Amino acid sequence: MVGWIVLISVVLLLIVSLVFLFSDNLKRAFERRVLNKKTYEAVSQFADEEDQLLLNDIYILLDDGENISKINHVILADKYIFLVSTFYAEGGIYGNVLDDTIFLRDYKNNVRKITNPIRLNEKKVLQLEQNLSIVHESKVIVSVVVYNSSLIVPPELIKKDQTSWFLKSNELKKTLKTAEKDDVTPLPHDKTKQWLDSIKNSSEKIKNQLSQKRG
Repeated sequence: MVGWIVLISVVLLLIVSLVFLFSDNLKRAFERRVLNKKTYEAVSQFADEEDQLLLNDIYILLDDGENISKINHVILADKYIFLVSTFYAEGGIYGNVLDDTIFLRDYKNNVRKITNPIRLNEKKVLQLEQNLSIVHESKVIVSVVVYNSSLIVPPELIKKDQTSWFLKSNELKKTLKTAEKDDVTPLPHDKTKQWLDSIKNSSEKIKNQLSQKRG
């Protein structure tokens, strides 16, 4: 009996030690998953409630076809096309919103350069505009980057204008609905369907190419 008690105690101690050892990794994985889940729920609910078209996990080619980039969600709404990507990081970010790189200071006070997620998503917008023959000045496509709630973001990096947003996931659905109330000319439905087919077909080709390379 004593032997069983000792064994159970050792096992429990081992489990507690492992949980403590990997708690940070578990916390990060959980928060990242929550961010993706909340973002998916927000765009799905918006698309369902407003009867809008939604594509998930879309791939496009950047830099003259040399780099493959992923867009988490593309919403083809009545007045805008929203390119929604998620950004997860720990600590706080700072820098110039117009620069291709910004700085990330983690919880251990280490600082490193990272790709500016705002600029990266805006480049995806430019590429998609080119693919769909949409004039940039028409402001049809909106860049949307959603970040995790624990991330510290200074006011100069929070962005929410007509063409580019950088916001928390809990603000996404409300902001989408507000944007669709803008006093702008609605997009032609036949054109929207044409754009949807083009985005989807192009993404499928890229996915097939990736599968062939992995195979």
